[in-house]
Amino acid sequence: MTRWMLVVVIAIAVAGCGAAASPTPFTHDVTGTLTLHNDGPVYQSATTCRGDDGYDDIDSETLQAVAKDDKGAIVGTAGMTSTRPASAANDQCYMSFTLKALPDAPFYSIEVGHRGAVTYSKADLEARGWTIDLTIGS
Repeated sequence: MTRWMLVVVIAIAVAGCGAAASPTPFTHDVTGTLTLHNDGPVYQSATTCRGDDGYDDIDSETLQAVAKDDKGAIVGTAGMTSTRPASAANDQCYMSFTLKALPDAPFYSIEVGHRGAVTYSKADLEARGWTIDLTIGS
């Protein structure tokens, strides 16, 4: 075997070892709903919903859900999808989101807008079927 053939064989063997040593990481999708209980009426169309007064920052067109891992690194973001108000009084609306392909971590903090993060353990999310329900207002 010539010297250059030996170099090629060694390079292929090393490359193959590197690929086998890098397993694909686990990822998770978290599906969530956000219910807004507005003190006054909500503003809605067929595709959007937003609050008023102290809740005017809650707007399905601009609001984002942000997920962070246990080290505080952002690992996912998602926009909102709006549905019709939940009550005949027109003072509630629902929004939903899906945070896709979150890397495996022991804890996740999920925040919608600037309303404060809610922290979940991986075990808790697994028990919930990777689905969460958040509420703003009363």
